[in-house]
Amino acid sequence: MTEDYTFRGLPMAPVLPGTTLLVSGPSHAGTREVAYSMLAGAEDEGVVVVTTNQRASRIARNFEAASTGLDPARSAIVSCVGQDDRDADVDARLAEVTGPGDLTGIGMRYSKLVEDPDAVDERVLSNVAQFCDARVDVREGDDTPEMRVRGLPGQSREWTAVELYG
Repeated sequence: MTEDYTFRGLPMAPVLPGTTLLVSGPSHAGTREVAYSMLAGAEDEGVVVVTTNQRASRIARNFEAASTGLDPARSAIVSCVGQDDRDADVDARLAEVTGPGDLTGIGMRYSKLVEDPDAVDERVLSNVAQFCDARVDVREGDDTPEMRVRGLPGQSREWTAVELYG
């Protein structure tokens, strides 16, 4: 992809191709829903999900709920849950590491997949954020989740309401 990546229905300016974003926030605030909405890109784009607390099969179900689905030709999951996900019935390539503290393993699995077409502790989050270009924070708003982007020029740093899929 050579065009800037856009996020349908989200209050974000387009980002350059290859930009890595960390989506962070409490699960009850709609963080996962914001992340899945961000991943619902064009059909010619790849998706790599690094999960630290959900099995691959649940990630696949969440994609289905977001009406994005997983396409094995363009989807991969790096599982850090420390459980055997090899037999998971998912429509994506699957790579495993021993846990979220295995930053070397995460980086290696992520790099290989990219090259081959409830709360997380703040310390762990900071470690994972080192691999990302920017951070999308999500919080609970009055009626809907709110989000802001930190670390990318041209993005609003203000908290903005997000309308999510049904």
